Amino acid sequence: MRSPGPARGRWWRAGGWWRAGGWWRAGGWWRAGRWGRRSRWPAVPRAVWESTPGRHWIAVQARGVPRRIESVRLRAALASALAAALVFGLGALWMRSEIYDTRMDAARRQAAVTAQNLLTDAFREGGGRPATSDRLEWIIALTDGTPVAVYGEIGAYVYSGRFPLPRFGVGDLEPGWRSEFTLRAHAWRGGGPPLRFDDQNVRLVAAASGKVTAAQLTSLAEGWGTLQEPFVNQTNVLAYVVVLPDEAEAAVAALDRALLGVVPLGVLFVALMAWFVTGRALRPVEEIRARLAQISGHELHRRVPVPPSGDEITRLAVTTNATLDRLEEAVDRQRRFVADAAHELRSPLASLRTGLEVTLAHPDGIDWPTAFGNTLHDVRRLGTLTDDLLLLARLDRTPDGGGWRPVDLADLAREQVAERGYLHPAGPRFTARADGPAVVTGDESHLGRLLRNLLDNAARHATSEVTVTVTGDDGHVTVVVADDGPGVAPADRDRIFERFTRLDAARDRDSGGTGLGLAIARDLAAQHGGTLRATDSPRGARFQLELPRSL
Repeated sequence: MRSPGPARGRWWRAGGWWRAGGWWRAGGWWRAGRWGRRSRWPAVPRAVWESTPGRHWIAVQARGVPRRIESVRLRAALASALAAALVFGLGALWMRSEIYDTRMDAARRQAAVTAQNLLTDAFREGGGRPATSDRLEWIIALTDGTPVAVYGEIGAYVYSGRFPLPRFGVGDLEPGWRSEFTLRAHAWRGGGPPLRFDDQNVRLVAAASGKVTAAQLTSLAEGWGTLQEPFVNQTNVLAYVVVLPDEAEAAVAALDRALLGVVPLGVLFVALMAWFVTGRALRPVEEIRARLAQISGHELHRRVPVPPSGDEITRLAVTTNATLDRLEEAVDRQRRFVADAAHELRSPLASLRTGLEVTLAHPDGIDWPTAFGNTLHDVRRLGTLTDDLLLLARLDRTPDGGGWRPVDLADLAREQVAERGYLHPAGPRFTARADGPAVVTGDESHLGRLLRNLLDNAARHATSEVTVTVTGDDGHVTVVVADDGPGVAPADRDRIFERFTRLDAARDRDSGGTGLGLAIARDLAAQHGGTLRATDSPRGARFQLELPRSL
């Protein structure tokens, strides 16, 4: 035979079906399209494809495979049906195995009794005949394996030598000895009709008799037509009874017929129950979804229904309503903020416009330095208000703490007080006190703005003195800004931190500021994980800032 060349040989070698022209190449079913058609989908860069959510389902749908089941109810019913089928199937297998083993154990016990009875009946005094039945297959043989009497289809194997029996020595067995064997029955290779035990393992139960005379053996063999040679007295004779699986197989077949009707009904029942229960459980979810779909930006007062079940869906509805509460509050706060900002911007713009109109209408009688000074004052007010609004907009976003570093509030307070005393020598007297370093972690510019706003507020209301005290303990740094002004009434101590809030004594915008200083200060304190509040004071106002200390 010619040896194959380098491009030939087995299927796995070069040139085999898996190489060029094979099913896996271009145009094959696994590539674009379905049933070998080429795809009309445009090429997509790999990076874009890898970042596409749900790309696996897109790929499946592009090949014509049915879409994923999107109904939770149907998926739950199918999953329950599969689980029930698995449980019922495993249970059925276990039941079949238990029933089969139980029946086979009973058949082995019955075969042992039958083997002993065969010996008793065959060698009874006065002659006897072993029991016969359509359900019996037995062999009576000598200890050297020579058959004496055989009943049933097993005889065709025994007499033809295709079922060799075990051999025992003289004196190896005692009367009443029992054992089990599994022997191979070989099929007839020379032709002929198939028999029951062809090429099967046959289980036998054997029992040994006591001494048997040659006459008894001869009589038994002649009665069954198997006498081949004269017998001699025997110490033992063996009776082999075939353990037939007929009853076990019949019981298993009856169980299979019962399970064939019960298991599908059970699986169907479980699937329907899962469908019904899941539908009942998801009904509140659908109501929540429908209500959420109806809520728009102009109907944020509406809420989703809360089911009384007290389960996860109830907690979902409660959480959803809490989220809607926060959303409504944020939207209302934003609307108020926009309205207040527009109102605050209107006054300096109106003043600026009026001044410019008067200047243009009467240019000859205008004191130009004074007019330009007033205009510059209004522009500065607009700039300050705009800066405050931009800072508030940035603070409304969640800070990530990036770029924060340790800041000593004691040094920062001293710098702020010294700067204010240098720039405003005619104002109130500022004093800074600190018992040592007070280090916190944060944004130095924001912390400086926080202290500056507190000092501006104190300077605006103080009579003659403002005191800044910085102290620290194991976990917090406390900054107290106190003045000797009129103070803050207890009823107003929370309201003064709202945006664009001015008390009656500070309604004048020229002296009262923009109304955003304390709001910005509290937001900056919250950004750094601290608190800012107005506390009791025997004289004037007292603002207390607490921040976590840097370890």
